[in-house]
Amino acid sequence: MIQDHGSLAGAADVLGITAAAATQRLAKAESVWGTRLVDRGPRGARLTPDGEVLAAYGRRIDREAREALTEFRLRREGARRRLRLGAFQQAALHLLPRAMTALRHRVGDADLSVFDIRSVDASGWSPRAICISR
Repeated sequence: MIQDHGSLAGAADVLGITAAAATQRLAKAESVWGTRLVDRGPRGARLTPDGEVLAAYGRRIDREAREALTEFRLRREGARRRLRLGAFQQAALHLLPRAMTALRHRVGDADLSVFDIRSVDASGWSPRAICISR
């Protein structure tokens, strides 16, 4: 941020914090790392070589975190659109066609699977051959 905006105040503004808060965070980071991370001057601030190394790793970490969040959201979205339904044959023949059509109109990209359940399997149902999937 500092290298992009040339000052602590500019970086603070982008981060949505005060310049004083940015200065405090920088002081704490410099204390933790045991080195000066930013050179402050009359025309703004710029990263020291140590600061540049840490900033490069920070950008990499930020990019990886954003990619992880994107993949997580896509996986969650996919999980929400998967429906597995078990039904007795007679109920399935009479009730499912209209219900499945309505579902396809509302959620066209859903992954729908229907399994035939025999009455002897109903307690711990095990799917048989019928599988309808997009």
